[in-house]
Amino acid sequence: MKIIIKEVNAGFWNPFEEEETPKQKLSFCVICGLEISNEKTYACPHCSAVGHMSCFDDWLLIRKTCPLCRRTIAEG
Repeated sequence: MKIIIKEVNAGFWNPFEEEETPKQKLSFCVICGLEISNEKTYACPHCSAVGHMSCFDDWLLIRKTCPLCRRTIAEG
């Protein structure tokens, strides 16, 4: 099976902000709906829907499409 999705980080950091600690971008997994913190994630290359790596791994065993936009993200 060839997977054509990309791995992304769930948080961001702006070095120009005055705060001493970096802010976390609040995001939720498109598959399970739980908050994504500092876990490994995947994102759809078409719509950038983000989900936990483990959720996407399970999802791709059943379907080869993005859970949000329904475009193909895996072959085979």
